[in-house]
Amino acid sequence: MALCTPVIRTRVAGTPWRSLAYVQEHTGKGITRVGERRMPGRSKH
Repeated sequence: MALCTPVIRTRVAGTPWRSLAYVQEHTGKGITRVGERRMPGRSKH
């Protein structure tokens, strides 16, 4: 069984009150996964 390397794309979206990082992972089997992460220390309360 051969392993395929996934394609990973990242994006950073910023607003005046927070910054978010988005990650997309595209697998060789046609599956796409999306994740979202708030960047600690970048948000103003």
